[in-house]
Amino acid sequence: SSSFSVGIVWIMFAFSCCSDGLSEHSADVAPEICKTNAIWGQRIADALAQEKLAAAGLRDGRRTYEVVIDRSTPDQELGLSIDINGPFCLTVRMVGDGCIREWNASHPDEEHLQAGDVITKINGKPGSALELFRLLTVEQRLRLTVDRPMAAESPCGPSTGQLCN
Repeated sequence: SSSFSVGIVWIMFAFSCCSDGLSEHSADVAPEICKTNAIWGQRIADALAQEKLAAAGLRDGRRTYEVVIDRSTPDQELGLSIDINGPFCLTVRMVGDGCIREWNASHPDEEHLQAGDVITKINGKPGSALELFRLLTVEQRLRLTVDRPMAAESPCGPSTGQLCN
């Protein structure tokens, strides 16, 4: 894409700037120019890497996907134990019997909702952790936007251990 070609041009400029062919007049500013080009070259490389991860459903070291649950009745159990441990997300603590286990049984492993996954939106809406928790308990149709951290740590913080049926 266009950002990729800009990155290549910038990196080529950074290498040509820092080559041994500098004139004697530019020798005084060459180290600063080279340092600046190296920093920007790294930023461009990082941005290109994030762009590739986003295309693969990954962002900021996390894989993002959706889980869609349609309960036959509003009181049908989800079978989900969650932690309210951040201001704007819910962390899955455990999956038990219920709609979530049925979802997991009928979908590939990479789409399973599992302990450590982070629910960031419900039905396309972000909200406070308490609002997300409320939606889990009252909505019959749920479209959960889920981040799966690639590291073992939850991005939300310490656990409070809430249960959502």
